[in-house]
Amino acid sequence: MRNVYFLIFLTIFGCVNKPKPAPEPIPKPPAPKPEPKPPEPYKGKTGIVFLIGTGAQCFMYMASLRYWERKGYEVRCPRTNHTANGESCLAEISRLKTQFPGIKIGISGHSQGGGASFVCAAKAEKRWGGTYPIVGVQPAHGFELKPWGTHIPLYRGLKSPSFQWNGDRDGLVPMRGLPHAVKPGYDLLPGEKYLYTAVGAKHMMPLPINWISESHLFFDWKLKNDMEAKKAFLNLPNTRRWRRP
Repeated sequence: MRNVYFLIFLTIFGCVNKPKPAPEPIPKPPAPKPEPKPPEPYKGKTGIVFLIGTGAQCFMYMASLRYWERKGYEVRCPRTNHTANGESCLAEISRLKTQFPGIKIGISGHSQGGGASFVCAAKAEKRWGGTYPIVGVQPAHGFELKPWGTHIPLYRGLKSPSFQWNGDRDGLVPMRGLPHAVKPGYDLLPGEKYLYTAVGAKHMMPLPINWISESHLFFDWKLKNDMEAKKAFLNLPNTRRWRRP
């Protein structure tokens, strides 16, 4: 009997003093992901092809064109009013590529030329590959194209990033309400795109030179990898001269 009591004692003592399992280690929080490095600034040759509006001439935009030149761009302006199909733009791109192998090219234009800049970029992508950042200044999408609407499939396949804007005092190319208006063309685009309104800008007289010149920020960002220009461009709607529609 004494042995039985002894065994019971050992059992109880062993249960009471049984070593506790080691605590589970507390998992460490995952290490924060490193911030992606900004792209290296591009220091090679850059160019801009600018397409004029219906009834206009290159000299009417000279202040803006010279401004871009002072920013280091090779600037070309085809001297034709018939820019809608993008062919005069493609010819200038071809010459720039021949003259400056490896050049990065942006495309801009006003009114008819603004819409044509999108047509040109779409055709340039198919011909040479790559992308061609676009600044559409009060763009009349599809204007003078025959038949009208031939730009639509080109827009839907466009890969190039784009920025377009109209003036809040523009009576010729409004934001909405006409087949060639700004917003319907904007809505067709599948890729990276930005749409602003220039406060106080009319369509033609006087030409919206200051607003055109400021679009170099988009080109500096997309062609030169300038992150300060990106910040300034994205902040434009917070300034007095620009707003979101």
